[in-house]
Amino acid sequence: MYKRLARPLLALLIALPSVAFAMELIPLVGYTGGGQFEDSISGETITVQESRSLGIIAAFDSSADKQTELLYSYQSSQLSDDEGFSTSPLFDIRFHYLHFGGSYFFNGRSKLSPFVAGGLGLTWIDPRIENGNSTVRPSMSLAFGIDWKLTETLGLRGELRGFGTLIDSSTLIICSGGCNVRIDGGLLTQYQINTGIVLRF
Repeated sequence: MYKRLARPLLALLIALPSVAFAMELIPLVGYTGGGQFEDSISGETITVQESRSLGIIAAFDSSADKQTELLYSYQSSQLSDDEGFSTSPLFDIRFHYLHFGGSYFFNGRSKLSPFVAGGLGLTWIDPRIENGNSTVRPSMSLAFGIDWKLTETLGLRGELRGFGTLIDSSTLIICSGGCNVRIDGGLLTQYQINTGIVLRF
C-alpha cells in the first residue's frame, strides 16, 4: 500500500517544481484529537483517542505571498468505548490524509509570517483488526499558523489545522468481536497542533 501511495506522490513532487519558483519541505510533528463514531448495535459513542501524528508538506512558491502545497499526515490511534469516567480500547486505527492546496501569507514572506492554508484531498481510514473494513473518503482541511524564517534556507513553522472527512453513514467498520462501528452523521472532524522545520531549496 505504501509503495502505491509513494509513486504518484513522487511523480507530483517531480512535476510541480517546473511551474514554481522555489520549493520547501516541511516535516511536521503534531498532536491530533477529535473524531467520533457510533456503535450501530449498542448506540454507544466511540471516540478516537488523542495521539501523536506525523506529516510532511511540500510547498512551492506561486507568488510573493502564496504557495501551492501538498500535505501528507498520518495518525496511529485507537478507538475507545466511552463508559463514564473510563475508556476501554477496542482496536487500533490509522488515519492517512493526502491533500492538495495552498497557503496565503498575510505580510508576505517576512521574518515572522502569519498564514492561512487549506486543502482538498482524501482520507484513508484503516482499522487494524481482523475483518476490518478500511475506507477512502474525500476530505478538506483548514489551518492557521506562523512561519518564522531563521535563515534564507531554514525556518520554523507552527500551525493549528482542522480536518473534515465526508463519510457515507452507511459505511461500517466491522469488528471481529461483533461490533459494527459507523460514523454518527456525515462528517468526521479532527484537529491537529503541528510544529515543523522549514527546509527551503
